[in-house]
Amino acid sequence: MTDRHDATCEVLRHLVPAVVGANDWPDVVRRADRRRALSFARLRRPMLALLAALSVTVPALAATGTIQALWRHRVPAITVAAQLRDSSGARAGSFQAELPGAFTSHDRERHLLPHRFVHRGGLLRTVDSYSLHWRVELAGGAALNGQIVYRPGVAHAGRTVADLCRPCAANASGKVALTRTEASLLVNGQLALRLQTRNGTLGGVVPRVTQNDLIRRPRRP
Repeated sequence: MTDRHDATCEVLRHLVPAVVGANDWPDVVRRADRRRALSFARLRRPMLALLAALSVTVPALAATGTIQALWRHRVPAITVAAQLRDSSGARAGSFQAELPGAFTSHDRERHLLPHRFVHRGGLLRTVDSYSLHWRVELAGGAALNGQIVYRPGVAHAGRTVADLCRPCAANASGKVALTRTEASLLVNGQLALRLQTRNGTLGGVVPRVTQNDLIRRPRRP
C-alpha cells in the first residue's frame, strides 16, 4: 500500500510540479508590488498628457495675470455689452451678455483666446462649448427677430453666427451655445447685434473685451 501511495505521489509531482515560493509571504509581497506597478503604468499616459497641457497653459495664464484673477474670483465670467442704435444713429436699446466660467489669455499679440475648464473623469479638461447668457432691452418695443452677426468691415460681414430670439420681447433674455471660435470672435470685437423691427433694423457692435474681464457672480441665498 505504501509503495503504491509513493508511486502515485511521484506521478503527481511530475504532472503538477510545485511552484517555488507560491505559498510564502515574500511571494505575496512581490505580487502586490507587481499590481501597484501595473496600476501606475495605466495612469502614466494620462498624467503625462495633463502635465504637458499644464506646461503650456499655466505659464501663459500666469504671465497675463489670469491665475491671480481666478484666485480672487471663484466663479469667473467674461462680460460683454453693446449699445443698440437705429439707422439714424439714435439710441434704441442695449445688449448685455456673459460667458459664465470663462476667462481669456493672449495667444498672440492683441488677440484674446477664451478658456473654459471642467472636471471630467477626475481630470481638468478644456471644453469647446460656451454658453452665452444674454439680455436685450429695447426702447421702442418688441422686435421681429434678433441675431449675433459678423460686424461690418470684417470678412463675412452680416453673416449670422447665432439666433437669439424670434420674436424678441422688449426685455428679452436667454441662452445660446457658442463654439470656441465663435466665443473668440465675440471677445475680440468681431461680432455685432442685429434686430429687425417693424420700423427698421437696429444694430450695435460688441467691443473687444478687456483681458481677464472677470466678474464675481452673485451667489444665491
